[in-house]
Amino acid sequence: TFSAAPDTDFTEGDILYNLQLWSGVGGTGTLLQSISTTIVDVDPSSDGPTPGTYEQFAFGSTWKYWDSSTDPGSFTTTGYDDSAWSSGPAELGFGDGDETTSMTRNSSNRSYAFRKTINITDGDQYEEFDFEIKYDDGAVLYVNGSEQARSNNWASGAIAWSQLAASGGDGGDNSRLTGTIPASALVDGDNYLAVQVSQNQAGSSDLSFNMGLSTVKLATYYTLDGDTSVNEGSTASFTVATNEGDDT
Repeated sequence: TFSAAPDTDFTEGDILYNLQLWSGVGGTGTLLQSISTTIVDVDPSSDGPTPGTYEQFAFGSTWKYWDSSTDPGSFTTTGYDDSAWSSGPAELGFGDGDETTSMTRNSSNRSYAFRKTINITDGDQYEEFDFEIKYDDGAVLYVNGSEQARSNNWASGAIAWSQLAASGGDGGDNSRLTGTIPASALVDGDNYLAVQVSQNQAGSSDLSFNMGLSTVKLATYYTLDGDTSVNEGSTASFTVATNEGDDT
C-alpha cells in the first residue's frame, strides 16, 4: 500500500512529501521503500484567500516619520522604539505643494526616515509581496531589518544616514520604485517596514514619499496522481502538482 501524506508543518518555502512502500496494509508491516520529493510554495489547506492579489495598504496610508536634523540611529531594525516619532498620512514631504502631511525641512538634512508596522497572518499562503514607492530623490526599503530594494541612484554597499543620493530619481518629484519582496522576508505577526529617503544635495528644497503594498497568493492546493498499486520489480509513477495552472 502506498501512503502519501503531507508534512504537518506548512511553512513557507520547500515542503517535503513522502511516498512510502510497505509490505502490509494501511501503513503497517515492513517499510520497503521511502521516496521523497520537494514541492515549492504549496499550501494544501482549504483556508485563507483564493489566488489573487490583495491590498495590504495603499498610497495615502499613515506612517511614522523622522524629520529631525539628528541621526535616528538603527531605525531599520525590528526592536527600534519609534514611539516619539511624528505620524501622518502620505504623501509625506515638503516643498511641492501636494503633500497630505507636511514635514519640517531642515537645511542641514540629507535624509529622512519612515516606519510602518504591519501584521501578517497565514503568511505561508502567500507567494510574494509587491510594493510601489514614490520618492524624491533616493530611496531604500528595509523589511524587518534587511534591505529589500533601493532606487538606482545609489552606489553599491551599505547606505549611511548622511549619504546623498547620486542624483535625482528617474521621474524627478514623481520617481517610482517598484519590486517584489519574497514572502520569506515577513513573518506571522508584526513586521516592520522602514524607508530612508535621501536628498541629492544637502538642504534640498523638496522631499516626497508615498508607498503601497499588495500580497500575492498564487498556489493553494495540490493534486497527487499516479499508480494505485505496483508489483515487485515494476516501476510506479506519481505526479504532484499545484493548481496554479502553469505545470508547477
